[in-house]
Order: sequence, then structure tokens, then C-alpha cells
Amino acid sequence: METLTLLGRAPPSGMPDFRSHNQQRWRSRKVARALMGAYRLGESASCHLPTKLLRNSVVVGLGLLFYAPLRANLAQATPRSLPAGLRSALRERFRDDVGCLTELLGRDLSAWLKADG
Repeated sequence: METLTLLGRAPPSGMPDFRSHNQQRWRSRKVARALMGAYRLGESASCHLPTKLLRNSVVVGLGLLFYAPLRANLAQATPRSLPAGLRSALRERFRDDVGCLTELLGRDLSAWLKADG
């Protein structure tokens, strides 16, 4: 949406709302690995049960059993910024491309090339 606003374009009707992803992270990867391993083991074992109703019931039960511990092992992720050296290298790498895009769009994109701070 921000890109369309920058370009002076209205979003098309029915355009999906793009949400950010990976807003959460594991508090402990070891705990997550153990929980997910146990869940998958129970899920794969349920495949060998005789009836579909029984298999589905076990999968639902596993989901309910593991939901709370998995949620408790999640923490809010803080976005990490790029290291200054990498940011500078990327800025230099795409300087010509930003120049071409500036000409193509007829817009001032010089802010994309400014150093932070």
C-alpha cells in the first residue's frame, strides 16, 4: 500500500491486505523442537489407528494438548535493522537502479540513497 501511495496510485479494489509475518519468535528453540517432535510423533502414530473418527479425534486432542505450551513458548519478535556496512553496500549496489527508476517514474527517490542519521 505504501508503494502505491508513493507512486500516486490508488490500490485496486479487492486488493488483499498484506500483513507482516514472523511477528513472534520462539523463547526456546529446544523446547519448540521437543514439543513439535512429540506432536509430529503422536500425529504420525494416529495414522495407524483403525477408524477415521478415531484418527481425527487423536489429532484434535493433540492440537488441544500442545496449543498452550507452544503459545507459552512464543515471544514478541523485535525487528532487527541491517548492519551499517551492509546497508551502505546495498545502497551503492542499487544506486544505478534507483536512478533508472527515478527517471522512469518521474519522481524524486533520492531519499532511498541517503545515509541514515
